[in-house]
Amino acid sequence: MLYDVAFTKKSSDFKIAFEISFLNDNNNSINYSEQFEDFLQRLENTKNIQADLISIKFNLSLKDFDKQFEYVKKTTTILNNFNKPLILRGCNNEKLDIVLLNFLATNVKKQSIIAFAQEANYREIIPTIIETSHKIVLRTPIDINLAKELNILSLDMGLKKDKILIDTDTGGLGYGLDYGYSMMEKVKLEALKGDEMLDFPIISFIGEEVSKAKELKSDSFNDNWGEIDKRVDLWEITAASSIIAANANIVVVCKSNTVKTLNEVLK
Repeated sequence: MLYDVAFTKKSSDFKIAFEISFLNDNNNSINYSEQFEDFLQRLENTKNIQADLISIKFNLSLKDFDKQFEYVKKTTTILNNFNKPLILRGCNNEKLDIVLLNFLATNVKKQSIIAFAQEANYREIIPTIIETSHKIVLRTPIDINLAKELNILSLDMGLKKDKILIDTDTGGLGYGLDYGYSMMEKVKLEALKGDEMLDFPIISFIGEEVSKAKELKSDSFNDNWGEIDKRVDLWEITAASSIIAANANIVVVCKSNTVKTLNEVLK
């Protein structure tokens, strides 16, 4: 099965996930109907992108959460019939994600990767995952002891080992990327030395991290930095390649050019 190729003994088989956002409010519009139609079109367009998985970030906000959630409910039938493996992401809000991820895990029957549970909310999310066929991503800050601890705590709750992927976190630029890379290497080395509590596939949402860097979202830099669109593409390709070199098993990117390049060069 696609998700299971990521475990340590087959760690050279990395997978590429292409991410789109749900209700992507670039224009500060509250016309959720229009945004939803735009999302459906972007989801349909992903069928032409040669990624192994499609990641959907349900970037809901506290403001109008209930209104936005009504559109989440409309996606379940579509997602159940979608033709590629899915990663279903929360909105990175500890409390909102309890509601959102539990709903997705319960109502999307197609086996997917749910992302992510963390120290603040794993107790409320793990029980739902146990009752479904889904995998769960456990995210911790860049610290090997915290990663190991959350793995142990989740297993103690009854979660099966083959349902866990770990996100050890990373930055998209500079020291953050350096620390994230080193952390992934350390986890893999400890797993290969026999630490079963770190022997899990690693997933990295490197595309999102790259997009946070001011150097990659501002056009106010000197001309010798190059055109901003090309700059973003090239850095995401570079950062994703670095994460793959650190032995991440699934890399989640946001640019179609990154998917194309990784397939051509690394696969």
